[in-house]
Amino acid sequence: MDLYGDIKMSKTWFQSDFHLNHKNIIRYCKRPFQTVEQMNETIIKRHNERVKDDDTIYFLGDLMFHASKNKAFRGEGKPSNFDDFIKKFNGKQWYFIKGNHDKKGNKFQPKSEVIILKQNGLRIQLIHDSQYANIDYDLTLCGHHHNAFKVKEFFYMGKTGLIINCSCDVWNFYPIELNEILSIYYRWKNQREKIQRWETPAIIKELNKGTLAENK
Repeated sequence: MDLYGDIKMSKTWFQSDFHLNHKNIIRYCKRPFQTVEQMNETIIKRHNERVKDDDTIYFLGDLMFHASKNKAFRGEGKPSNFDDFIKKFNGKQWYFIKGNHDKKGNKFQPKSEVIILKQNGLRIQLIHDSQYANIDYDLTLCGHHHNAFKVKEFFYMGKTGLIINCSCDVWNFYPIELNEILSIYYRWKNQREKIQRWETPAIIKELNKGTLAENK
């Protein structure tokens, strides 16, 4: 576990699950692209529209898909190099969480599985898969779930926590800025305090429109 101190309010971004060079993810997640090249270019372009050279990015897993030339035909990757990709993205400081596909065969292996941030008195847990969310933190940010949901609650030992999914699929392939994250959290907390535990806060229903969780 990596523990960082207070982070600046200005221009800190969160993203996850680019799956660069992964052709089949277009079909798996119904991404609006015709080719993997179009997908890669759109993700880079939308990142750079918001992120500036001095900004900080926390990436929550599954950056790219590497495959040898003789395996690329299956759509599960292409010959990829981390340095070639990352230099196309704006941002001064990157912190990476290890995703379930960030492994030796994929040529990219971040070491951190959990990062804890402190901001405005909040303790924020960064992980890849929400199943490892810890109720003792004020807020959990994850990836992994693609278009399954934007936000969800979880309950344990009488406590209620909030999880925000940073997968690019549910944010129109744009990064999410820290202030956006905090705004969601405070709106949720304000609503949660005014309703019964079994009721669903309005913000959960609002933000999950267009995701697989919309009608749940």
